[in-house]
Amino acid sequence: NFPPLGWQLAEPLTGYITTGVQIYRRTQACHLLLRLLNTHRKPPDPQSWTSFVSGLSEKVGEVLHGVSQGVTEVKPKFLQELLRTLQALIKAVEGNFQLLHNQLRDVLEHFSLQHVATRSSVITGLCRNCLNMMGHSTSLPTGRKTKKRKSPPDGQKAPSDGQAPKTSLDGPAPKSSSDGQAPKDPQQETSSKRRKKAKQMEGASCTADEACCSVSNNNGQEKSDAQKKKKHKRKHEKLDTRTEL
Repeated sequence: NFPPLGWQLAEPLTGYITTGVQIYRRTQACHLLLRLLNTHRKPPDPQSWTSFVSGLSEKVGEVLHGVSQGVTEVKPKFLQELLRTLQALIKAVEGNFQLLHNQLRDVLEHFSLQHVATRSSVITGLCRNCLNMMGHSTSLPTGRKTKKRKSPPDGQKAPSDGQAPKTSLDGPAPKSSSDGQAPKDPQQETSSKRRKKAKQMEGASCTADEACCSVSNNNGQEKSDAQKKKKHKRKHEKLDTRTEL
């Protein structure tokens, strides 16, 4: 917010990058320097600007060299802020790389090949950007993970680009009819089959009910006929007894 005041604090903030008590203070110092460089306002005195650029690039190279040698232990967040500050510094010099520390490019290239840098895609990308801005071509990975294609089994061809591979879950291809009609949708076939089954079940239940009713009616008629025969026999027996008397 106040670049003139910020440039007065630029020198002590540069020293806090290596002399800070806590890693949080060192990260905060890098963040404040990054905000100061993003204002795109240089100090009025060219000599102070030259000393600031050389001092900051030297501190950054010192930290990166210590991390590469395993002497300095830092957190990835601090390295990200440090490299973002370096990236803003390289942009601010506007191609005048002679102001930077003479060994900064070699130190940065050596650091970019270490495990602490390659395990983070953000740090790898920042290193690649800084080296490209300084005119150094690099073969660092882009950090994007590519999916590996599975090799097709024996006897099958690999699918061409733009075509989805066929799997066993998709089922066999629908058979085309000889009349030139489009194959029926399997969902429609299943729904028609379900309707036929439901009608068959209804018909079977109706026939079973009718059979039960007919059987019950026949049984009732047989019982009534037997009762009538018994009554008729009783009448005849009574008549015979009367005649005998």
